[in-house]
Amino acid sequence: MDLQHPHLPVLPHLHGMLLSLYFHDKPLQNILELGLGGGALQRFFAHHFPEAQCHSIELDKRVIENYLNYFSNGVESPQAPITQANAQLAIKQHTNIDLLFVDLFSGNAPPSFINDPQFYKDCFNTLSEQGLIIVNLLPVGEIQTLDVEDLLRATGGFSPVIFSVPKYKNRILIAANRPLGMLSLTPKLQKFCQQHNIDLMNLIQLK
Repeated sequence: MDLQHPHLPVLPHLHGMLLSLYFHDKPLQNILELGLGGGALQRFFAHHFPEAQCHSIELDKRVIENYLNYFSNGVESPQAPITQANAQLAIKQHTNIDLLFVDLFSGNAPPSFINDPQFYKDCFNTLSEQGLIIVNLLPVGEIQTLDVEDLLRATGGFSPVIFSVPKYKNRILIAANRPLGMLSLTPKLQKFCQQHNIDLMNLIQLK
């Protein structure tokens, strides 16, 4: 976390995840994060979109405690609730989500249900009309990226946008119930990135 500017996305993969905002052209109301981590998304949305509710689900009580003690920067509020729960089960309780961030790890690997078709059906069922699913994947071999890509395509009906992060294993997949397409470096995209402190140098679009 940048102590002087806590809302800034510091880790490179966050820039890819937050590019999802560029594909969502309506006012944000509900954001759901599966996997709290250091709470970077909580801080980002509290700063840029204080009117939206950003709800995080985290299984590990220690992660929640560390966030509240060291990384929350006063963000914890009724607009930014955190629930200790199993994300695979908790996702079934949510609806009308504009941005659904899937950022889940068991140790250094994704949980086993990251390859479960039912999990992605549950994820798509939560989405609003313009909703997006954003998966931060640390694949166990590149074949897992292809598997998750196929699951998102089969469930949502369209191929996800995929970014890699130079010098990192992360693959960022962004999916919706509509085609998203390749990004072009237009003045509109450049202005968007400047407004939200997103560095395109952190990313390579693969698909």
